[in-house]
Amino acid sequence: MPSRSLRATIHEFVRYGMIGVVRTLIGAGLLYVLPSVLGLNYILSNVIVYSIGLALGFFLHKRWAFRSNRRWSKEAVPYLVSFAVAYAANMLTLVLLAESLRVDTIIAQGAGMTVFILINYLANKYWTFRT
Repeated sequence: MPSRSLRATIHEFVRYGMIGVVRTLIGAGLLYVLPSVLGLNYILSNVIVYSIGLALGFFLHKRWAFRSNRRWSKEAVPYLVSFAVAYAANMLTLVLLAESLRVDTIIAQGAGMTVFILINYLANKYWTFRT
């Protein structure tokens, strides 16, 4: 049987993942609705969706996944930096695999997404929302 702290980390990671799924579903819906139904430019739609996703993710990760009680002003910048670093690692993985190693782009996307998830989770757990 896993230790109490391991079980807590697993539950935390599952909550983190569930937030990612919710953000993805909301983002995909908005990426359809904003340009197709409301007629917004696709670039503006993308900026809006990513902004909403970052804000929603910050709030849900703070309150539900990591259950942080620190002031949001102390965590907002580390959250953005964590996202940026994880996204850069995602892109590096994607380009390295797809362009240099000629791995299928779907597999490269999956690997990049995995790298993003792990880096972002660890950065948020141990830096952004540390207790």
